[in-house]
Amino acid sequence: MRAIAVYLSVLVAVISGCRDSSQDDDIIGTIACEPDTMVITSVDTLGNELGGTPDVFAMIVEAAYTQEGNVAVLDAGKITLQVFSADGAELLAIGRKGSGPGEYQLPLGLAVTDYGFVLSDISGGKLLRYDNYGEFIDEITGFFPIPPVRIKGAGDRFLATDIFMDVSEGELPSISMDFVAFSEGSDPVLVYESYPMDMNSGMVNSDEAPSFAFAAGPDGEAYIALLSDSMFQLSGYGPQGEHLLAIEEEWDRIPLSQEELEEEEMSISLSIENGESTLGTSRNRRTDTHRNIIEDIGVDCSGNVWVQMGDTGETYFRIYSPDGILLHIAVPDATIAEDANYSISPHGLLAYDSDPQDWPKVYLLQGGGQ
Repeated sequence: MRAIAVYLSVLVAVISGCRDSSQDDDIIGTIACEPDTMVITSVDTLGNELGGTPDVFAMIVEAAYTQEGNVAVLDAGKITLQVFSADGAELLAIGRKGSGPGEYQLPLGLAVTDYGFVLSDISGGKLLRYDNYGEFIDEITGFFPIPPVRIKGAGDRFLATDIFMDVSEGELPSISMDFVAFSEGSDPVLVYESYPMDMNSGMVNSDEAPSFAFAAGPDGEAYIALLSDSMFQLSGYGPQGEHLLAIEEEWDRIPLSQEELEEEEMSISLSIENGESTLGTSRNRRTDTHRNIIEDIGVDCSGNVWVQMGDTGETYFRIYSPDGILLHIAVPDATIAEDANYSISPHGLLAYDSDPQDWPKVYLLQGGGQ
């Protein structure tokens, strides 16, 4: 039984600031003793200044390459999923706002699969599946209290973290945060990891749940990393759940600088009333006090795992082989915004800027043998 009473808070944080280009040299100098250092650069961008051509973006929440080399962009501001060619031509606009079949109210998650696309509509309480041509396949319901928000395609499946409640007769319910693979229904086809959670008085606060980043490999592998300020933890699993790698190392907690503590976050908040959703934005002082050791992960076409590090305050990646050997360090250059989000998948490397100083854009990247 998948049921739990949860305080729901949806928050996407993007830290804004100016980049000092001289810091790139400092990072490279610091990590030069590590394996070979590679530079990631932007070779082109999608998106235009407001008032430009129709590929203007409002608030990008996900972007990813498709198997055909096109770019899928999920825009929470425009409430749409669009697919573009690499030269910027709009190819598809998938679904539309509404509550009917194939329609969504506020999609915040995107998975690119072998057969097409999966959207997570948090307001509509469902996942929607579309084929590669943008035609509606079906919707998946039965999640409580909400469907998984962050999802990643893994072949003909998609990965997610999901809260699971086990209720057995005569026993107290147990609750866990599970890393799973879904296929065509709301019950996972595979559970990779399960993290027990405490429940008091029948309630659990979502803020107490562990946070993870996860990604899929080219042959259906699944990788998950704990987002922690004191632990580097990375695990990998094969298509049938077999264990591939485990890296776990304790780190000293690294406090944020006073300047970083004074930076503001752009927060995206969601309110749902009478079946209608409202998206709001605000800026507030950041609430964390220490750096996450890992910020995010991705997997490239060779099956190498890209771990986006947060320990220095500057973006860089540690690139591991599928069996956990550190191969390279990768550093973005000044062609990519300091606070860009990265989408690294077997289909290619992207970055996207949700809260830029000029306008939202997607960066087409070159680096790491892609």
